[in-house]
Amino acid sequence: MIGTRSILKTLIFVCFLALVTSGCTTTVTPSGIKVYGFYDPTCPRCLKMKPGLDRVGHRYETRLQFVTYDITEPANAKLADRYKITTIPTFIIVDQKGKIVDRLSGGVPLKSLEHFISKNIAKCRTGS
Repeated sequence: MIGTRSILKTLIFVCFLALVTSGCTTTVTPSGIKVYGFYDPTCPRCLKMKPGLDRVGHRYETRLQFVTYDITEPANAKLADRYKITTIPTFIIVDQKGKIVDRLSGGVPLKSLEHFISKNIAKCRTGS
């Protein structure tokens, strides 16, 4: 017999997967700067970073667009190949012209991710 706690954990995980795999995208911003986040929903580092990633996404939502891609989804396989994703999670900053500005791979502390984003927003704005 399946216990209530087990059912609840499964339900929470399924809801999390539905949220994450929906291509969670913030509103499009006038700047045109994007952060592509590539992850696997079973990756421990990805799951550990999720709460902090949500906070960072909300903090920067007026300055960039945050788009996440589940690399296990067949529809995202070509995109993962295009950006040469070999480590998850991987974050790629793309400027207004669609050019890759920088990338960050692996589970990193929240402060490192915030520094990576703010440094690259400045790069995109100055064009350097």
